[in-house]
Parts: sequence; C-alpha cells; structure tokens
Amino acid sequence: MKLDRITGNPNRMNGQPCIRTLRLTVRRVIELLAFERSYR
Repeated sequence: MKLDRITGNPNRMNGQPCIRTLRLTVRRVIELLAFERSYR
C-alpha cells in the first residue's frame, strides 16, 4: 500500500507528517476523528 498523500517536510509544521502539501497534520485529523467519536 502506497501512501503518497502523506508527506513529511522538515521545514513545514516541524517535520510532522501532513496531508499532501497542506498544513493539516495527520495527528490533527486523528484527533478530530477521535473527538467526533467520543462526542457521540
């Protein structure tokens, strides 16, 4: 399985893995999903 939508750049967002070239970190997406699940 190839994950080309997740990128890592040391000069962006402190090197955290991001979705494509956006400033949306994978960690933030997981946190939002977890919050939505716990909210229900």
